[in-house]
Amino acid sequence: MVGAIGLHMIAGDLEVIGGPLVLGAIDAAVVYLLSMHSSTEDEKVA
Repeated sequence: MVGAIGLHMIAGDLEVIGGPLVLGAIDAAVVYLLSMHSSTEDEKVA
């Protein structure tokens, strides 16, 4: 997503940056939530 945003900025396509920004934010949120979920499961096993 960072590469897509950078490429659009270099090409001057600033009106299409919204899509990669939204998808990147969703991806980051999913990774964060999954890491929180797995860390709580590790604590339950210990």
